[in-house]
Amino acid sequence: MKKVIEAIRVELARYWNQCFYSQEQRQVFAPYYAEDYTENLLQLHDAEIVWLRNYYEVHKELFEGVQKWEESWRLFLEFERKASDPSRFTNQGGNLLKEEKQ
Repeated sequence: MKKVIEAIRVELARYWNQCFYSQEQRQVFAPYYAEDYTENLLQLHDAEIVWLRNYYEVHKELFEGVQKWEESWRLFLEFERKASDPSRFTNQGGNLLKEEKQ
C-alpha cells in the first residue's frame, strides 16, 4: 500500500510542477503529507490524481505556453549575462556566431 501511494505522490508532484502549483496550493491536499497508509488514503490520492490529470489536459496549451515562455526568459537572461562579459569578444570557438544564431 505504501509503495503505491508513494508512486502516486511522485506523479502528483510532477503534475503540480507542470501546473505551476505554489507551495500553498500543494498544502491544500493534506492527505499528501499523511503517513497512515490506508485504503482511504489511497482513494483520496486516486481522486486527486484523476482531477489533476483532467485539469492539466483542459489547460495543457496554457501550461505549455508558460513553460516555453520561461525557457525563453532563461535564455534571454543568459544572453544578458554574456553580453556584459568583456571576454566574449575573444571569439574562441565562434561564440559570437553561436549567440547570433540563437
